[in-house]
Amino acid sequence: MIKKLFTLLLSIISINSYCCDCKTISKETEYRNSDFIFLGKIISVNDKFFEIETLEVFKGKTIRKIKSYISDCSIYPNKGEIWLLYSKKNSKNAFFISACGNSRSFSKPFTINYTNLPPPPPLDIPEACNDLNGKNYFKIALLQLELDIAKLRQIRSQNKFIVLTNNYQSLQNQIKLLKLITVSIIIFVLFLIFRWRKIR
Repeated sequence: MIKKLFTLLLSIISINSYCCDCKTISKETEYRNSDFIFLGKIISVNDKFFEIETLEVFKGKTIRKIKSYISDCSIYPNKGEIWLLYSKKNSKNAFFISACGNSRSFSKPFTINYTNLPPPPPLDIPEACNDLNGKNYFKIALLQLELDIAKLRQIRSQNKFIVLTNNYQSLQNQIKLLKLITVSIIIFVLFLIFRWRKIR
């Protein structure tokens, strides 16, 4: 009896140590909390980390390649896959990509947070229908991934537009200030000339 209880206790401890407690996170929240969001190709994978070549950056400074460490709560990609990745930096400036977020690949476009899929098919339908439903689920998830990438491109463009608008406003303000200074200098010089002529 004690042996069975000990085995059960060890099983529970091992389950807790290898599972990741995922909470639902919205794409908007993950966007705000991420340091680096990008489309990347997995170029190498080992037991401790995987290396990614960046293809397109949506948020953060452009980095050609990054390494992300592997843990119980990280994604487990395969070499050659292309992923949409939401990553964070830790205190040691190492990148981490959570399996609980919205990061996903074109070969596995599903996430734990995926809520836009239709309800699963009933269990009593033929296997051929299950295969068809599986393909439809995959297509829907892939379309959602492509839509998310399009939205990220739009956000990046809007952010660039805001920066350009702010730069333009700043430039306009500097031009106004320069005009004011120029007019002030001209008035001051004219005043000095008038005064000098009056004295003579």
